[in-house]
Amino acid sequence: MTTSTLKKFLILYLAPTDVISEWAKTDPATRKPAEETMRAEWGRWMGEHAKMITLTEAAGKTRQSLPLASGTSRTRSCCIRS
Repeated sequence: MTTSTLKKFLILYLAPTDVISEWAKTDPATRKPAEETMRAEWGRWMGEHAKMITLTEAAGKTRQSLPLASGTSRTRSCCIRS
């Protein structure tokens, strides 16, 4: 396939804020090795699939969709930082 015929997909992941909050409370002795494992697994997956990922971009501010009449509201997001 040439670049002009490739389909593009946007993938977003939003974890529930209560899950993120609970994870942040996890004992650092438990949390740090788990985060290192997740980071390593993600890095391995990215390496194995690098040829199919042609573009990475930030999606901007995190917003939560509300019913049509309400619009959107601010919400928070979190990521594992290296």
